[in-house]
Amino acid sequence: AFSPYISVMRNKKKVEVVNLDPIGHNIHTYEYIGKIALSKLKPGGINMTVLNVGQPDQGFTFKKKIKLRRDNQMKMECDIHNFMHGWMLALENPYYDMTKADGTFKIDNVPAGTYKVIAWHPTFGTHEQKVTVSGGASQSATFELQM
Repeated sequence: AFSPYISVMRNKKKVEVVNLDPIGHNIHTYEYIGKIALSKLKPGGINMTVLNVGQPDQGFTFKKKIKLRRDNQMKMECDIHNFMHGWMLALENPYYDMTKADGTFKIDNVPAGTYKVIAWHPTFGTHEQKVTVSGGASQSATFELQM
């Protein structure tokens, strides 16, 4: 499986994928445009291939600049092993974090201002909150994602 199952990348920056397994894989990624339903590409959605490359050997490293053009969700699959799936969210700014095992997250060094904080999950969707950050102060946002 892809590890981690969900990850974040900076749009228009290089992404690195390393084959850690002793068998070959094929990395096939799609820019997914539209709503995601239960972590699967929705038949009615638009799925555009971003890259499709083989990773024949353990340790094979693939680096490529990725530019998603219409949306910010990218589905990853292995065309050789149909059980291998993963997701990436492409962001334009450096202010993000992945949740820890306990569900918490922390985003440091955010300039003062009012922002939209977005929680994203490929199955549970997108949830937003407005947060105002004051110089040097901490703010919190709580999200409850429903199944």
